[in-house]
Amino acid sequence: MSYVVNERYTYTGDSIFDSAGEFKAWYHAVDSDFLSAVQTATGSPFDASIKTLKESQTKTETWNVDDQILDRYTTWPDKATYSTWDNYLKSFDYTHSAFNSVTIGGMGLDDPALDVNKQTRLPDDVIDSA
Repeated sequence: MSYVVNERYTYTGDSIFDSAGEFKAWYHAVDSDFLSAVQTATGSPFDASIKTLKESQTKTETWNVDDQILDRYTTWPDKATYSTWDNYLKSFDYTHSAFNSVTIGGMGLDDPALDVNKQTRLPDDVIDSA
């Protein structure tokens, strides 16, 4: 059974992005810097097979231009496959000094410098309706 994960990126900065493509281009402007920081922090290159695993999943996206929100729904084959990606990302020590120089759109990753709030909702998350 597939496992659909929703990632919501809410942009809080001063720019206005007219499309998901514009926002993603800004957000991913320094992916190579992040990958370099991983290598510096861990002594090993970013696992390309894990990156390929994530990129190969089916995704649908919506862009709310008024609220500057990107909702991405990634369909994983199952929870275990998603957990492979998630556990790999959670293995990094983002407090390591190698990550201090990582920027997105010229802004550091440390809060509150980055003008994006990201929320991840898993299929088995319980939403309290009270």
